[in-house]
Amino acid sequence: MKLILIWIIALFMIVLLGCEIQKDIVEPIEQEPITEPESTPPVEKWFLYKDQFNAWSCNDKTQTTDFELIDTFSSEEECVNFCLSVPRPESSDCEQRNAKIQCLKQPDKIFLKGFGGTCIDKKNNDDCIDAGGLGIKWFSNGCVDNCGTKPRICTQAFKLGCDCGTTMCYDGQQCVNDKFEPYATKQEACEKTGGNWTQLKCPLPICTNGICKEVVCPPEEIRGEICVCPKEEIFTLQGCTKERELDLLSTIAYK
Repeated sequence: MKLILIWIIALFMIVLLGCEIQKDIVEPIEQEPITEPESTPPVEKWFLYKDQFNAWSCNDKTQTTDFELIDTFSSEEECVNFCLSVPRPESSDCEQRNAKIQCLKQPDKIFLKGFGGTCIDKKNNDDCIDAGGLGIKWFSNGCVDNCGTKPRICTQAFKLGCDCGTTMCYDGQQCVNDKFEPYATKQEACEKTGGNWTQLKCPLPICTNGICKEVVCPPEEIRGEICVCPKEEIFTLQGCTKERELDLLSTIAYK
């Protein structure tokens, strides 16, 4: 009887031990979460170079060909300040970068590249975007933001304006369809705006410092053409107008 009891107890212990082993196998081992090390931001590095023409410039990229490294700085502003503080030939890069840095320190300004850089009101740029444009930019003629149906001739002067795209124009409030069709010639611009396109024939007077003399040329030879506008009007790139933006180069179209 005792032997049977011992066997029962031994069998019970074996079963209990097996359950504990099975529990260890089934239950996963809890591991502490792996924390990634915090990444440190890259250190800003700016290089001051001098090229073969002795022009100085700040750059955030290394240069190798035809550039001499002057010094290394931890920020663009430090590089520019050093560049401006030492005797050197004038460098448009250092001056323009400094203009940009000083401009961007003002929260209500933005900086446009080109022509030495231009600091403009952020509101003007925002107004252009709100009107459907892409923002303020430099244009290569004087007809920018000059919307309407009247044909025109554009100056070749660079001018700031709202970029509404190739077929649109900013009328001061919204980007609208640009219906302008340029005049084919200055004569057309003159005649369609009330002017009289007149040929200049010999003899012609030439006046210098108040002293006038006639041009020596064959009689009736045409030496040029001019637009004679109505009273109190002048001939501009948009024809006869009362505006006082006279372009002398467009007044007479020589043959």
